Formats: sequence, structure tokens, C-alpha cells
Amino acid sequence: MRRGFSLIEVMFASGVAAIGLLTLLGALLSVKRASLKTAESERAAALADQLVERTVREVARRDNEAFWGAADDSSWKAGQDGEFRYEVTSRQIMARSGGALGMSTGASDNNLRCIYVKVWWWSTEAGSRQGYGQLQVTTSRLINRIRIGD
Repeated sequence: MRRGFSLIEVMFASGVAAIGLLTLLGALLSVKRASLKTAESERAAALADQLVERTVREVARRDNEAFWGAADDSSWKAGQDGEFRYEVTSRQIMARSGGALGMSTGASDNNLRCIYVKVWWWSTEAGSRQGYGQLQVTTSRLINRIRIGD
């Protein structure tokens, strides 16, 4: 005599299979979100590096008193590149004693500055999950007024 599966056994097996498939689908969606976030972060980091290089080249092309005399954390450049917004600021590097660092040119200005670039964007992912909303990447570079042309 042949005996089949009962309705309860079929429902239980279907439930276990559905839970497994939903778990797999959730994991795949998480991997996709993470890869999109990583790709956005890599593009933003590349833009930040380009902005640092561009700022160094611009300052090196001419003796830019506006840059070297700028107040700390004042915006040197700000703008938008596609979906990314950016801001370039700089800060004087001072000795512990409070004096200026760098080779003296006879002027009272500081010859070492650190360029800071912040690139931010809004994640396209809706919802209130951790890691979504306004995301940002920052980078910096120390430059010396005397050696910048070398």
C-alpha cells in the first residue's frame, strides 16, 4: 500500500523552504546595499583626492595670499560635482609654543597649512536604517608654502 505525505507535512516543509528563501533574499539585498554604499564611498573618496590635488596645484601655480592668509576652517572652495557636494578648508599648523611652523620668509604668516576636503552626499536608500542618510568622506594633506613648488 502506497502512502503519501499528509497535509501537515507538506505545509511544514513549504514553511521551512519559504523561511530559507526569505533569509537568502534578505542576505542578497544586504549585500547589494553594501556594495552600492561602497561604490558611492569610493567615488566620493576619488573626488576628495582630486580636489586636494587640484587645490595644491592651484596654490602652487601662484603665490596665493588669499589661501595662506585665510582664517582657520574658513571655506576655501565649495560646490557640487554630480550627486556629491564638497567643501575645501584649511588650517594653520602651529607649534606648541603658539608660533608659526615652517621656514621663515620674514613675513608673520604661517608657512604650513593642512588642507581638509569633505565630500558628502545623501544616500538614495529610503528609511531610517543605520548608515543611510547623509554620508561623507574626508581627506587631508599637509602643505608647506616654501616647498610646494618642488
